[in-house]
Amino acid sequence: MASYEKRGKKTRVVVSVTEGTVRKKVSRTFATKKEAQKWAVKMEAERNDGVSIAGSSMTYAEYYEQWVKDYKYGNLKPTTEL
Repeated sequence: MASYEKRGKKTRVVVSVTEGTVRKKVSRTFATKKEAQKWAVKMEAERNDGVSIAGSSMTYAEYYEQWVKDYKYGNLKPTTEL
């Protein structure tokens, strides 16, 4: 079941996911509650169909390293990349 939370003018939705014995929460923020409800229904349908919606098992350090390669290097001046 999804839970909704008003955050300023936006709506945050949180969907609980259980993979094996581990419980995780997947969240996303939308401009309207209607968009948040559509996303929550889609995520719950995928969860019921057996699709993994919890994301990857990548650690934060691995994610950051990949992010730096994708978005920083090649887009900055050479002196900044040092």
